[in-house]
Amino acid sequence: DGDNCMYKFSGASSIWSSLGDGDNALKWVNRSLDIFPRIGEIPKIPTCTPNTMYCERGNPTFESPISSSRAMLDMLIQSWGNVIRVFPATPSSWKEASFYQLRAEGAFLVSAKRENGKTQFIHVKSLAGEPCIIQSDLPADVKVIGIASNRLQHKNGRIILDLKKGEEAILYTGQKPPSFVVEALPMLKKDMNQWGLKRLAQH
Repeated sequence: DGDNCMYKFSGASSIWSSLGDGDNALKWVNRSLDIFPRIGEIPKIPTCTPNTMYCERGNPTFESPISSSRAMLDMLIQSWGNVIRVFPATPSSWKEASFYQLRAEGAFLVSAKRENGKTQFIHVKSLAGEPCIIQSDLPADVKVIGIASNRLQHKNGRIILDLKKGEEAILYTGQKPPSFVVEALPMLKKDMNQWGLKRLAQH
């Protein structure tokens, strides 16, 4: 109906992410993207097209796709209340996930990688020397590279780093990963869709 709008569903997704419920967050962000028009049709209902452009009753709007993108980011990282939350609402179906240098409150650049449903490492760079508090699924025996271990503390299940301006730290647990590089997940070229709806080749 007329209230069946994309931003309503993406907003619901972000609310579920703030509660740490990734499965419901994914459910609602998918709901915000699941209405597609037929080719050549001027849609009369809210519609998200294959290239993520969006319209309501034929009128384009740009804030709703941005809201859905934000909803996906909320599953990966949140920073509020002076705490950086890494993978706070990752859906159970996302066994592998990563992000590179996303900005967090306090002027931090944060990168992280998740494999087999567990966080492998978190890389943090401080751009201002503000207090750095991280909440993640890394256990209490987390190790640190880049700063002395006595500059890492655990308090109330959170990791507190003493980072000066310009300093970086890598957090990991267990055996040291062979690499701390964040790479894009492999994808076949035929599955890439950077420019929207593909047209079939004429034979």
